[in-house]
Amino acid sequence: MQRIIFIVSALFLSISPVSASVSYDNPKQQAAYEQITIALTYIKYGQLDEALQAVKESIRLYPSFDGYYNQGLIYMDKKDYSKSAASFEKAQEMNPEDPGLNYNHGLVLLELGKFKEAKPKFERLLKDDPKDQHLKDLLKKAEGGGK
Repeated sequence: MQRIIFIVSALFLSISPVSASVSYDNPKQQAAYEQITIALTYIKYGQLDEALQAVKESIRLYPSFDGYYNQGLIYMDKKDYSKSAASFEKAQEMNPEDPGLNYNHGLVLLELGKFKEAKPKFERLLKDDPKDQHLKDLLKKAEGGGK
């Protein structure tokens, strides 16, 4: 679980300042990213239900990779793995190569017992970092049906 928390923490650092410096194509897009920033603040203080509502509002205003990915992370933290997987699948349609997404989506699929679906997530990550023992262990778990 430490790795997941690290990814969420990295998200705070990467998204929070972005909303202040990025120009948006339209007001709905800007409002959506403001909702993500609000959600990240809620996450920081452990208020997951409020964070989830803010992310859902972001997606309603302007569906984006960041919205679906953060929604997946929140559901993952709440241990609602089915909803997490569904959110990650929508994010995957928008950015299939994102390493954080592939890692977390793979973990959720393992939790759901969907080992065949988890396997390519870890294989993709190992292409970029073939010496990562943690990823090798996760791939082995996926190949062994969770054992």
